[in-house]
Amino acid sequence: MPAPRTTARPIIRADSRGEPKWNAKWSRGGRQVWRTIGQAWVEPDGIGGWRRRKGRPAPGHLTEQEAVAAMLALVAQHDADQTRLERQAEERRRRGATLRELAAEWLEHVARVKGAKPSTLTDYRSLLAEPGVPHRRGNGRTHGRLMAAFGDRPIGEVDVQEVDRFLRALDLDGLSARNVNKHRQVLSAIFNYARRPTTYALPANPVEGTDKRREAPPVALDFYEPEEIEALARAAHAGQHRGPQPTDLPEGEPAARAAEDAQDAELFRVLAYTGLRLGEALAALGRRRLQRAPPHRSARPVG
Repeated sequence: MPAPRTTARPIIRADSRGEPKWNAKWSRGGRQVWRTIGQAWVEPDGIGGWRRRKGRPAPGHLTEQEAVAAMLALVAQHDADQTRLERQAEERRRRGATLRELAAEWLEHVARVKGAKPSTLTDYRSLLAEPGVPHRRGNGRTHGRLMAAFGDRPIGEVDVQEVDRFLRALDLDGLSARNVNKHRQVLSAIFNYARRPTTYALPANPVEGTDKRREAPPVALDFYEPEEIEALARAAHAGQHRGPQPTDLPEGEPAARAAEDAQDAELFRVLAYTGLRLGEALAALGRRRLQRAPPHRSARPVG
């Protein structure tokens, strides 16, 4: 890789708050790189540019000479880091990456490029965990079935028969068809990533020749019938959802509770007939109460 080409001097650019910052700009391998170096010890010159401020720079501020030195060090460090990564990638291409290495690259790709949801990434990491890793909660440990079976295997040596034996072993271990399919899906996605010309140009995906397990159809949802919804609303209106109530309530409390019961009855109807989530309905109810609340009056001053 040719040495990086840099600008002659660092550049001053104002950030979102208008603070001047030293910025480094250079090109490496045809790709432009921008990095912020630090705060600049400058002030506006009145004609659209910047000039050095008088006095000794405040802590955390850099003069132009200091920014140049920091920029050269930054470029050199970035070049060394990228060179190391390129050599590691070339070494993996030469000897063949293991599935463990490939899975790590695929996870980063899914997170940064595809923008997968955090819950999705959590599921993927759980399936790709090493065997025996303690769970974040509880006393359990991960099975790590994928890593135990394929973690150290060069990806070019994994064939259809090996994947099929792995899936059959999951069946014998008592995993549900859905769980087996999840292992198969993640393994297939990883090998599809390896087939790209920009990654490992793997000629084929060994998972494609295996069978997907037939999953049981989802359980039908049991919805409340309109008669049941109205019966629930009537019970709430009558205060039956409160349970036994004391008989010696203070004056005005029975009427206040009756109003709340009527409101609860209508809330049950809204939730059932509109499909609103409970949190959404409660938030809307809270906003309505705020709108109807009387204006706050300050205490009358004494004297």
